[in-house]
Amino acid sequence: MQDPSLGVSAETLLARFSSSFQDGPNEQAQCMFLNYILTACLTAFVRGEDELHLPQTKAELVAEVVAVLEQVVAEPTPGNILPCALVALHHLSKMKPHTPWELEDRFLSLAIHAVLRLEEPSYDYVGQVGP
Repeated sequence: MQDPSLGVSAETLLARFSSSFQDGPNEQAQCMFLNYILTACLTAFVRGEDELHLPQTKAELVAEVVAVLEQVVAEPTPGNILPCALVALHHLSKMKPHTPWELEDRFLSLAIHAVLRLEEPSYDYVGQVGP
């Protein structure tokens, strides 16, 4: 199934994502996969649909995003992956069917853990803005 707005078939993109994970995490592949999910969700919203018509179920996609988040939490700095994953999960959460509670609980705890590990900026906001 190829969606013209995505420019690539779902099977092709997911195969690239899965094969890139066999050699270890790849930030570019992860971002591309997460952007694919975002684009698929936004395309469905524009069409007035609340379900994804993809070869993978919503639960499978959420499980893949959770796997990405697990790797992000293990890294010293999350880079671009954390915001991409959170945006993808935000849009997936609006789609039907509902996300299984176990997956939802897992991605929420991972997201909170990743955000709490973010370092504070090394500069003074108040000094930049003034009194």
